[in-house]
Amino acid sequence: MSTLINTSTVVQDTWVTFDGDAADIPAGSDVVLPIEEWLERTSVWRAHAGRVAVLLEPGDDPERLAATLGDLTMVVVDFPAFTDGRGFSIARLLRSRFNFTGTVRASGQIIADQVLMLRRCGFTEFNLPGDLAAGTALRLLKIAAPTYQPDASGVRTIALPGERPRVGARPTLPL
Repeated sequence: MSTLINTSTVVQDTWVTFDGDAADIPAGSDVVLPIEEWLERTSVWRAHAGRVAVLLEPGDDPERLAATLGDLTMVVVDFPAFTDGRGFSIARLLRSRFNFTGTVRASGQIIADQVLMLRRCGFTEFNLPGDLAAGTALRLLKIAAPTYQPDASGVRTIALPGERPRVGARPTLPL
């Protein structure tokens, strides 16, 4: 069992993961597709009555989605191991290079200690394995740590030398 956190609240995950057979997807349900399925049958899935998301594995190039990102509600980024940091880069590229404003979900082997950095990179949902770490993750998400480096929305909370302080600066994305 996993725990899904949307921004700062535990929510029910209603998305169905595509397993290779479209007949198994209930009509009108929200579906997460592998990138290959989406790219090969984009027109079919655009006609789907529910919302559509794409699953990106660490080795997938998010640029392959650039032309169709506007059709997607969500991009799910898989972390096969908590030590595999490629998902952080994928989320940052989705936000900064491709201007994706939809939901970006971290899924797989992530740990509660990573949620702050995941949020800074542009993730808005966190699918934590197990339910023991949810309380820790929720407490960490309430922390507003000062930073020099801008997050995915371009906000940093500490002024550089010669700049005026940005009092109360908040991210523009729903992070």
